[in-house]
Amino acid sequence: MQQQTVSTAFSVARQHGGPLAQAGVSSHQKLIPPDDARMAEFEVIRPLGQGQYGKVSLVRHKETGALLCWKAICYAGLRSREKQQLVSEVNVMRSLDHPHIVRYYEHVVQRRQQALYILMEFCDGGDLHKQIETAHKHLGGIQEDRILQVLLQLLSALAYCHEGVGLNRVRILHRDLKPCNIFLCSDPRAPGDPSRLRVKIGDFGLSRHLSLNSMAHSCVGTPHYWSPELLNEGPKTYDSKTDLWSLGCLLYEMATGKTPFAAAQQMQQLRQRVALGPKLPIPGRQLRKTGASLPSLRESSLP
Repeated sequence: MQQQTVSTAFSVARQHGGPLAQAGVSSHQKLIPPDDARMAEFEVIRPLGQGQYGKVSLVRHKETGALLCWKAICYAGLRSREKQQLVSEVNVMRSLDHPHIVRYYEHVVQRRQQALYILMEFCDGGDLHKQIETAHKHLGGIQEDRILQVLLQLLSALAYCHEGVGLNRVRILHRDLKPCNIFLCSDPRAPGDPSRLRVKIGDFGLSRHLSLNSMAHSCVGTPHYWSPELLNEGPKTYDSKTDLWSLGCLLYEMATGKTPFAAAQQMQQLRQRVALGPKLPIPGRQLRKTGASLPSLRESSLP
């Protein structure tokens, strides 16, 4: 069967009352009843990776040929806080609808096996971490135009999350923005061109809903991308600016191949290095155009 797009596949399923009948592409789906037969509608093609709580695989819907990504999570041995993180991830993902955020389609609960399957958009270009690693090992780095392209796409997605989502205008903080949580998709206008891969933010497992005037207080994420507010030894108080700090670290990593504070191996070292600031500059030839369009990294409070 010729492979169909996900949107076409879901449309066909709705018309025929098939297994995807309640699923659409608007990212506002209802909970699907537990049903072993439902999972048999999908064929696992290959594993894609291992997440914090389960495996991620590429799957194909047998009837329509649509390629999807599913995150299979066994929640039998998880603590209450970890289960709440899973619920939070599903709730956040189903509320988001943006071209630079990985699209959620539906989730299936199998209570007998105590398993949760989250069905999402498949991003065929891997993740940004692998692209950074490959580019700096074999290609002499990432072109400045590509860095700026990625930056603008991520800023668009973060602005969408931070300005408030849905009727209640709830702000969403990602709280774990880093290259391995940024996924790459082919641009339909230039298939096969790695320089035109679109970026999409994924993995909202540590995200947090905030009302427009509230602050977050719990400390989660990946330390080398933490903002100073998170590194403080005292009480934590932060807002959407912490995602922007992480984005600054990500930009630095794209330009140099390493995080601004990569030399820090312990938490206290990291606190000290963040207080001093990263060793700059990023080579001028790598950020000539971007430097002209953004505040100088030497003068900015962000790395």
